[in-house]
Amino acid sequence: MAKQQEQFASTLQMQIDDANAETERLRAEFAAESAAATAQADADVSAYTTTATMGELPTGGQTTAATTKKKKPNSSLKISSAGTANKAGSGLNIGV
Repeated sequence: MAKQQEQFASTLQMQIDDANAETERLRAEFAAESAAATAQADADVSAYTTTATMGELPTGGQTTAATTKKKKPNSSLKISSAGTANKAGSGLNIGV
């Protein structure tokens, strides 16, 4: 019985050691991929960076003028209340 337990313990320890080695290999691979992705992201960001400086307008450059309001005639629509009685509901627009 002791020999069987010893054999089981050694087999289990070998599996644990193999799993630990695999874990370390995966961690190193992940770190390398992460570093490569970070470097690629930094390169991509710099490709889209733009700068602008304020200076004189170029000769013949187009500018936008201020807009002016259109002159519209005053509205002539008047609502008459002559045909309504002053009682509850008289303000409603109900077709008869």
